[in-house]
Amino acid sequence: MKKIFGSTNNSKKIFPKDPKRRKRIYTFSSFLLLSILFWLTIKLSQENVARFELNISLHNIPADMMISNISHERIFVDYSDVGIRLLYLLLFNQPNSADLDFYDFQQITKDDKVYFFITGKQAALSYPAFSRDYSEIVSVHPDTLFFEVETAKQKKVPVVFDGNISFSSGFNKYGDIKLQPDSLTISGPQNLISSVDTIFTSYIDFGKLDSSVEKQLDIVNPFPSEPMYLSDEKVNITIDVREFTEANSEVKVEIECPEKYRDKLKKVRLFPSHVTIYYLVALEDYSQISDEMFSIKAECPFEKDNDNRLNIRVDSKPQNVEIIRFNPSRTEYILLQ
Repeated sequence: MKKIFGSTNNSKKIFPKDPKRRKRIYTFSSFLLLSILFWLTIKLSQENVARFELNISLHNIPADMMISNISHERIFVDYSDVGIRLLYLLLFNQPNSADLDFYDFQQITKDDKVYFFITGKQAALSYPAFSRDYSEIVSVHPDTLFFEVETAKQKKVPVVFDGNISFSSGFNKYGDIKLQPDSLTISGPQNLISSVDTIFTSYIDFGKLDSSVEKQLDIVNPFPSEPMYLSDEKVNITIDVREFTEANSEVKVEIECPEKYRDKLKKVRLFPSHVTIYYLVALEDYSQISDEMFSIKAECPFEKDNDNRLNIRVDSKPQNVEIIRFNPSRTEYILLQ
């Protein structure tokens, strides 16, 4: 309690009870505040110089050209204006980039290389605040920007999904995974373009799915630090997920031989002559699947060594049906005399 009362005594010293003393303190404080405001007003009404840093960005680059090198990636602008407007710029509208139009550049050729250039002041004036009549650009560093230009090579490549997909029990994908766009155009130096055959999406793990998915994925630039450009930065992926069930069909095995063995095939007998195919099918398509929609082929016995067993394979199947297995996986044959 003594400490609390002690702080109250200190406040009494600052704000004494004597009216005359209090009046003098208030008068002094008021004049001090007015002096500060007066000084600040004078300073903000005078011309001052501030330095701004602007990053360089480009637009309207022709499709058949590319910037392979730039002399400077940013410029420093010393800008003169009255203090109040400089303060506003610094607090609320601070410039951070100079967006340059490629068609404003001038061209030169040196050592068989093509360069385009623009003065630093022209670059600074691309920012609207620096082009006002009542302000002045004192200096810009560097005074000139140079851009080395090469002819861009273009190539269309497919987009490939990169990720993990699994399904909850009883569910599966219905049809193929769809990417939109499914291909894109890459442009850049010949040595980079020739080394790229596919472009991948960013990796994603969808986990166990039990419903359809639509999502936007980023495109991965294989050379992010090189002058390679992609026509698209994102793709939309669609995975149609349906409920599936297991079914089976009895299918006759057909021997696959060249035409020259047509007569000999008449004497071949297979054991077994039919194979059971087990497959997954969407519930909505179950009733539409028949045995005749499958085709099983056996290898030609006349192009084998002395082995009476033939490998078999699924030659065709209905759309949106996934083969699990077939039994048997081989068949035997005899040749009638």
